Amino acid sequence: MFLDPVPEELGRYYPAGYHAVPGTLAELQPFFEPEAYKVETLTRFAEGPRVLEIGPSIGVFAYLAKQASWDVHVIEMDPACSAFLRDQVGVKVYNSSDVPWMLGRVGEFDVVALWHSLEHMPDPWSVLDRVQAVLSRRGVLVLATPNPESLQFGMFGPYWVHLDAPRHVSLIPAATLVQRLKAQGLEIELITTEDRGAHDCNELGWQVSPLHFLRTESPFDFLQAKPIERLFRMFGHGLGKVLSRAESREGRGTAYTAVFRRR
Repeated sequence: MFLDPVPEELGRYYPAGYHAVPGTLAELQPFFEPEAYKVETLTRFAEGPRVLEIGPSIGVFAYLAKQASWDVHVIEMDPACSAFLRDQVGVKVYNSSDVPWMLGRVGEFDVVALWHSLEHMPDPWSVLDRVQAVLSRRGVLVLATPNPESLQFGMFGPYWVHLDAPRHVSLIPAATLVQRLKAQGLEIELITTEDRGAHDCNELGWQVSPLHFLRTESPFDFLQAKPIERLFRMFGHGLGKVLSRAESREGRGTAYTAVFRRR
């Protein structure tokens, strides 16, 4: 599923404050526990120390990976995020919006990670083609992205929060991704809609998607929402509880995480 045509200036759809760049490292701490599973995934599959993350935003994963002794480099388009990543997180930063071009200039890595950034790429296939070229022998590609075959998308359709057009340019079914990368010499090691990241996306989807029927999106803070918005969020939360068993079936979750290894 993809946008056509893709807006020429995607940057204007990322308003100031979209990334909520912290002032200090201490402000990252509330996000450490929800993202710890990402480092655990690396520890399980990676066979070398060099990590390249594409689209790190404010750098929670980059910081955790660095603290776990990984040699972390990142490609980030947002100038404010890039400055924070460089000056506070302390990782090597390549500030560019042209990811395929930059991938031809960063060297070789044992891990390339795209945590919910692939869907933002105007041409995701050109990015993945370049990723294969920078992976070391036995290197791994780790990515997470919204699942267009999810239960929620089937229910909410154009109101599904994870469509997020035009910031989300394309949503790729897992089977399509596996077929394409296998042809490039990457073997699938893991694919799941049941990890911590997917569960968090499920919860967000149930609470926020119903608000789109109101043509609104309330603050993430429940107490700051209007009464009608609170009602719709409570309805979505309750609906998610009712359908949690169906959503927990592998392949039906709101997002999937995939790990591929270069042969």
